[in-house]
Amino acid sequence: MDFKIIKEPRTHEQWIDFANMHKAAFTSDTQRLLSFQRDHVDSALRVKDVSSAYRTGKDCVEYVLMGRTENAAWNILALMGWSVDAVVELCESAVQNLDDSGFARITKDDVVLDVYRNTFKGVHTFSPLPDNLKALKPLKEFPKKWQVRHVLRMLTNGQYADLKIRYKYSDDYAYDDATNCSVGRAVDPMVLMQKILQIPTAYWFRDGAFDGDELGIHFHNSESIRCQVCLAPTTTKKLAA
Repeated sequence: MDFKIIKEPRTHEQWIDFANMHKAAFTSDTQRLLSFQRDHVDSALRVKDVSSAYRTGKDCVEYVLMGRTENAAWNILALMGWSVDAVVELCESAVQNLDDSGFARITKDDVVLDVYRNTFKGVHTFSPLPDNLKALKPLKEFPKKWQVRHVLRMLTNGQYADLKIRYKYSDDYAYDDATNCSVGRAVDPMVLMQKILQIPTAYWFRDGAFDGDELGIHFHNSESIRCQVCLAPTTTKKLAA
């Protein structure tokens, strides 16, 4: 997985630890997705509220702070007392004055950043946090036509068995040949959920009409995953608490 689950950093030392992870992280105590990046040219801080992940009719808001120096995003954290809440409040105030460019400018004690506000549909927002996964209720019957949400509910509640790759093609034919196109490789359900929600319209589903029937989970024509659908959940596979 390309993320971690942590407690939200609130001190200088905790932010150093987070930055050194070089990974995005979900915060279990505040239900946010945090990301921090910097190089020798610029820096960026992303804060995404995932408290409405998987919920229909709800939105998840993300603020992106882009600094034109390597320390700008870090310095704004320091100026705001290492508080994500304070950073979000600063962003909320700034974006009230968005211009045609789609971003607002923050200038605070010689620190200059551009702030972008992005909105995502909650129903298509990924989160591994148990409080969010509770929105995905177990399937009570087999759908007439499988949709993304049906598959997410099935995976979250352990209503499957034998989740494996049928085939996976890449642009590297030698690798595909050496790995036998990953045939039979086990699939992590959480990773699959994340991949599906990155491009939900690219996935299509086939079969899975009754208990024990095989469901095909297809990504375009390059990857096919299969599993057996079991409405009686397998407790050891449940992702939701």
